[in-house]
Amino acid sequence: MQGAPFSSILDTSIEFSAKGAAIDYITLPWIVRIVDLLCILSISAVSFAALGLVTPAQIMPPGSAIMLGIVVALVFTGLSQLRDGYRIDVLSNLPKQVQSICTNWIASWVFLSFTAFSLKASSDFSRISTYVMIVLSPVLILGARAIVCRWFSQALSDGRVTHDRVSILQIGSGVSIAAEVLADFAIVHSQVLPLTDAGAVDCDLSAFIRETANSKARKVLIQLPAANLSLIDELAEQLRRLPIPSMIVTDEWLTHAFQRPTELHGELTAFELQAPPLTLMQRVQKRLLDLVASSAGMLLLMPLLVMVAIAVKLDSPGPILFRQRRQGFNGRVFEIYKFRSMSVMEDGVDIRQAARADRRVTRVGRFIRSTSLDELPQLFNVMRGDMSLIGPRPHAIAHDTHYDSLISDYSLRRHMKPGVTGWAQIHGHRGETPTTAHMSARVEHDLWYIAHWSIWLDIWIMLRTTKALLANREVY
Repeated sequence: MQGAPFSSILDTSIEFSAKGAAIDYITLPWIVRIVDLLCILSISAVSFAALGLVTPAQIMPPGSAIMLGIVVALVFTGLSQLRDGYRIDVLSNLPKQVQSICTNWIASWVFLSFTAFSLKASSDFSRISTYVMIVLSPVLILGARAIVCRWFSQALSDGRVTHDRVSILQIGSGVSIAAEVLADFAIVHSQVLPLTDAGAVDCDLSAFIRETANSKARKVLIQLPAANLSLIDELAEQLRRLPIPSMIVTDEWLTHAFQRPTELHGELTAFELQAPPLTLMQRVQKRLLDLVASSAGMLLLMPLLVMVAIAVKLDSPGPILFRQRRQGFNGRVFEIYKFRSMSVMEDGVDIRQAARADRRVTRVGRFIRSTSLDELPQLFNVMRGDMSLIGPRPHAIAHDTHYDSLISDYSLRRHMKPGVTGWAQIHGHRGETPTTAHMSARVEHDLWYIAHWSIWLDIWIMLRTTKALLANREVY
């Protein structure tokens, strides 16, 4: 093998500034764990002491107060450990820290409350002290973490931190991407391992394994192109006796595949390429909201529905309801209901959108279109399950066919049930779409909604819809 001997990969010389003692890179998570424990125990002690001064009659036994603080501290830090709350990337990112602390704190108290209720032990603890601990502890934890992480960042910039020591073995020639990425986070020793003409590793790793006994490397990363993945077993056989972790870094597209959820089909492991937009529980939540809200809307608006139906019938000849085929979830065709607002009932390959001063629009039709009263019969579609109250607005099939060929992501709108109103509509994207740019803007909003759906977002859109209808005078 060409190049420096393997032992040279693992030799390191680290220079520290004279501003302070050296700090080991991997000690930060342990420091934060200790800080979390001390914060919770401190709040527990302070709340116990304050309660004794304010309301001596309600003070809990000292043993109970100490036990409560210890149990809460252990549960919180243990749960944070299980949920990767002490990873370096989490501790170096303030939004991630806030999310991690809040989530783990709430989960800890849910667990503790259930346990105390099951053991009938809640009477042993002061409610006031407990409430004080619940409110103040996460605030103190976040503040203390901010101080610790700021101190650590300063030590890092001063060169007083012993970085994580990683040895990178790069299989084949090329640029060592792993070494470049890790340069700011680890002391990296990179070595290229050439391949023989037969595609095997052109070296004897046994010498390397023997020489690592006194090395300072904490882990080995093998940068292996996807084209050479067949070498994994050979490399694993030679490195499995190494008493430090050995891991594979491969091409980005394959890394993304490894990160996808897997599912067993018999003895086969399948990677997930496309997940459903909503989980089963999310679909249940959305359907329950649709049924409750649409049923209530039908009951409350029944007099209005009858009045509009009579007005449509008396205004012009033709049926009360306009029916047209639309594509719903996954392209399933259904028949949409609207109050008839035009003198025509188009449903074919050539459908012209309503334009300003369109002569096809009737007198009553102009009013119900401007107020969106013509959309009310779609509550029947919601109750039938063809539509949802909130979702991408369904278009005529002829328009779907037209825009499918012009906008690459247009068909992704059908990953969710169409809605009576939606995220695009409350942002002004309703009515005619005279250009492809207008439709692209609507599609962009629809796809954002699908990607960020929550039950609270649906409720928010419902509340905003009324305001948007009253403010929008451009519908015709």
